[in-house]
Amino acid sequence: MNDADFLKLCACGKAAAIAQALADGANPKAMDEYGETALIKAAEGGAAESVRLLLAAGAEINAAAENGRTALAAAVAKGHAEIADLLLKAGADVNAKDRQGESPLFKAAGRGDAALIRLLLAAGAKPGLSAADGASALMLAVQLGRIEPSPESVRLLLNAGADVNAQDRQGNTALLFAAKYGQAAILRLLLAAGARVNLVNRRGDAPLPLAAAAGHTESVALLLAAGADPEATGRQAASALVLAAEPPWGEPLPALVRLLVAAGADLNAQDQKGESALMKAAKQGHAALVALLLAAGANRELRDKRGKTALSKAMKNRHMDVARLLLGRE
Repeated sequence: MNDADFLKLCACGKAAAIAQALADGANPKAMDEYGETALIKAAEGGAAESVRLLLAAGAEINAAAENGRTALAAAVAKGHAEIADLLLKAGADVNAKDRQGESPLFKAAGRGDAALIRLLLAAGAKPGLSAADGASALMLAVQLGRIEPSPESVRLLLNAGADVNAQDRQGNTALLFAAKYGQAAILRLLLAAGARVNLVNRRGDAPLPLAAAAGHTESVALLLAAGADPEATGRQAASALVLAAEPPWGEPLPALVRLLVAAGADLNAQDQKGESALMKAAKQGHAALVALLLAAGANRELRDKRGKTALSKAMKNRHMDVARLLLGRE
């Protein structure tokens, strides 16, 4: 059997056919044009017996494809715990990195697979490794939270010594990602582990404005309780309060705004355009929010960089109920 046909057989995971092919002289070290070996294909396919046969026949356990992927990384990426365990016991390099600088632990973290993370850590996986872009396994575990949160994965990595304040090349931390995606349970773990609540990335984003802009009220409360600076700015040099008054996702949340006001946020902070929270609420016609901000002491006479006030913005958009509030007639 030629190498190409044998590789297809290994990818299918038909152990009996693989055993026969090996007995007939098939090459256990066969690889395709990209360096993907028979063992990598079998590991990815999920057939443990096929992996055992190839190892017994002399397949190189740590052989890597052109992209740096090993059989262990392939198995972990697909969630094949039995095969990962088999490869580790046979001597697979648990910290081998691929071309992106990611070890198998990154693959497990990116899946939020606590069982695989536990297995890899027990085998000596290093939680402090960084990928080519500076990201850590912890960051990947946290980023998964936007789809399917896995606090247990985060807890395992932190307990193993992952640097909670590690930054990628863009300056992002695990806490920044958790704040952005509103993962309160994960935020608690990171804060308890000593995450720096006011650390910013290269764009100047701090955790609090990210959470506020996304409308994550519980996350904002946690960050404020941990000492987040209510004056920290995010996109367009806007404070958390300004961002909360005009969120990109829909209606502003009065409860979130109240939290920020109670924490001492500057009611008259302005973004790059000179707009304050009151101006943003007024131009959108959010009467309840305008009333809240006025009651807290927001300056209704403040002007943006074009000389416009909250009243002129409300009038332009025909929000007459808001205009009456600003004129003190309601």
